[in-house]
Amino acid sequence: PEVRAQHALAAEVGAQVAALVRARRFNRDHKPSNLVVRDASADAARVAVIDCVAIRPLPRGGPLAGAARMFASCVIEPAARDCAPRRTLRARAVVEFAHAFLGERAASLPPDALKGLRRRVWTLSEAAFHGRYAN
Repeated sequence: PEVRAQHALAAEVGAQVAALVRARRFNRDHKPSNLVVRDASADAARVAVIDCVAIRPLPRGGPLAGAARMFASCVIEPAARDCAPRRTLRARAVVEFAHAFLGERAASLPPDALKGLRRRVWTLSEAAFHGRYAN
């Protein structure tokens, strides 16, 4: 897909991860082959989870650790096939996650607080991707 459509997909994955975490759930197998694109355009996208067997209560570490592990799963599978998502797409997903996770509270937070949340999730997801997450 074109670049704008790729960013729309990344944003949808970020919102999807936030919805799971807000519901106090975690998809242990949140990888691209378990996500189906239902609709994608330059403005918006819809993604569905097709393998829900691995959806469980949040793991130890809470919502941010759960989100980070789901983001890492979205990178691990394509990285094994030498086609990992670009850093900008991963960042777009994390930005959307932060806004969707906080909901209306995001508008009232100082920019540094929102930036701190994004940075924390990014750091945790990178650690999970590189195998430094303690299960």
